[in-house]
Order: sequence, then C-alpha cells, then structure tokens
Amino acid sequence: MIGGLGMPELLIILFVVLLLFGSKKLPELAKGMGKAFGEFKRTQRATEFKIKEESKPTKETEVIEKKEEMKAETESEEEKLETTEATEKSETKA
Repeated sequence: MIGGLGMPELLIILFVVLLLFGSKKLPELAKGMGKAFGEFKRTQRATEFKIKEESKPTKETEVIEKKEEMKAETESEEEKLETTEATEKSETKA
C-alpha cells in the first residue's frame, strides 16, 4: 500500500495513464520521470552537504571560542585570587 492507495486504486490509475499516453509513450514517460527523480535526489544530497559544510565551525570560529574560554578561565582565576587576598586580609586584621 502506497500512501493510502490500495491495489485497485493503483490499477485504475495505471489504466487511465495508459489510455491518456498510449503504450508507446509510457516507457518514455517513465524514463523521464526517473531522470527527474534522480536529479531531484542529487540536488537534495548536494544541498544537504552544503548546509552541513556551512554549519561546521571554521578555524576562525574555533580560535575565537578558545580565546573566549581562556578569557573566562583567567577572569575566574582572578576572582578566586581576589577572594583569597580579601580573606587573608580579614584574617590578618582579626
């Protein structure tokens, strides 16, 4: 069963197509549809590949992300150092 169509429906559709195009044109029609479907699939795969390539991080974005991580780590270390110094000062005064 294809998309809700049973065997009787498919046979009726095939019969109508045969009447419209004739038995000589039917192979040409099928060949053209096959080529069109193949081209559609090729284009779809190429587009998916292009989207995947564009979404991959580049070297520049990786470098920027690493710099931001290093900056965040440095800032957190500086905050820890300041907290430690402030604690030592308060202990010294006490």
